[in-house]
Amino acid sequence: MRRLKAAYFLPLFAALPASLVAVSVGGRWAAVVVFACISSIVYIADEERVYLAAIALVPFIAGIRRISAGERGYVENDPLVLLPVMVAAPVLISILRSRVAVRRGGALLLLACCGSILVSAAVGLVQGQSAVLYGAILQLVPLVAGVGIACGLFVGLHLKVLRVAVATGVVVAVYGIMQRFYAPSWDLAWLRDRQEVLVSIGPPIQGQFRVFSTMESPGPYALFLAIAVTLCAVRAAYSDGRRAIFVAVALILFVAMCLSSVRAAIFAVPIALIVALVASRRLGAPGAVVLAGASVAIVSTLPVWLDRGGSESSVSAARYSLSALGEDGSFQERTELLAQFASVLRSPFGSGPGTVTPLDNGYLARGLELGMFGLVIFLAIVLLAVREGLRAAPTDAAAGLALSVVVLGAVFELSGAAVSGSIGYFFWPSVGYLFSDLVVRRGAALRQERPEGTVIA
Repeated sequence: MRRLKAAYFLPLFAALPASLVAVSVGGRWAAVVVFACISSIVYIADEERVYLAAIALVPFIAGIRRISAGERGYVENDPLVLLPVMVAAPVLISILRSRVAVRRGGALLLLACCGSILVSAAVGLVQGQSAVLYGAILQLVPLVAGVGIACGLFVGLHLKVLRVAVATGVVVAVYGIMQRFYAPSWDLAWLRDRQEVLVSIGPPIQGQFRVFSTMESPGPYALFLAIAVTLCAVRAAYSDGRRAIFVAVALILFVAMCLSSVRAAIFAVPIALIVALVASRRLGAPGAVVLAGASVAIVSTLPVWLDRGGSESSVSAARYSLSALGEDGSFQERTELLAQFASVLRSPFGSGPGTVTPLDNGYLARGLELGMFGLVIFLAIVLLAVREGLRAAPTDAAAGLALSVVVLGAVFELSGAAVSGSIGYFFWPSVGYLFSDLVVRRGAALRQERPEGTVIA
């Protein structure tokens, strides 16, 4: 396995200022072309570095768009949103041209998921829905990367992806905390421009809106930090020497995540932690009960310290009150969406990826876009990945990390379409690792002998 050196990223780091210069000289499309060309050159040397650069861009693209937009705040049909996809596209090409043997059912399911996206995209094109092209590419690039990992390509890429998630998560968290107390002018300009659309975020007044950091809205921001928080906590359980560092980083990420007022992230993190730590045998049944109780206590006391911070409007601490869920309009709207699942049964192939207005239930959105078959395949993938993760986590720390990401994504899907968005760049490599021969063999060996714990270096 090739070592990942910092010098490898220098061409891609140089691409950022080159792209900003291209924006000022030739427009935003020029920036996309410049960045894509540089990433293609780096791809000749190593595809893994290109994919890692793409996912490092994911949490920052919306911020770059706001900075370059200036007082305009929002640029419609902005080509800069294509940057992560175009940078990661060479990885898709590399996997398609590789001749690999698909031996495991998990990899076949991933290929079936790719097929469902392509079929639904074809249906959407026939119906005149041109938006399906971008929606399909956005989902296929990270999904195909997961296929490659499941088939034995890019050994070790899964862990590198998760490390990038934590490293960029710290930067995003610090920006989010800063935004809570002092929002830059470009963020306020974006809020003013999009206030009628993003009504749940709050008014463009300092301290009275839910933070979204460098991302496009509080939801993706909170989910991204939830992944980083969970990874740090699981790493702390596996590591001995650096446990205090991981715990400290997790606390910073958790505080920043709470400022987004996204309840789904608060509830998803302890669920993912309990599943991953119990599966890895770092946490027994008593510990799981204590962690669950502590999570409920934290969520219950959040209104107290959020109110002390002077929060108002949509960042109200009442969003975290468990007793107020019955009167919460957002919660009631989510429960009313359950009745729409009947319409999924009448549509085998859906209307095409990216054609459904954002819904507060990712499973319903996937069913409407990809049809009944696409939803069933996705559910099968999640269940099989969780099963393989439960089997391998006691002897494989990387499997424990991947399991936590899969569980987190599956839980968050109940609140919004997470996996089909930018978070898929982290979700699908984790699924691919759990479907790889290495994990499946370790899971099978676990049933034959008593495992011993391993420690991540």
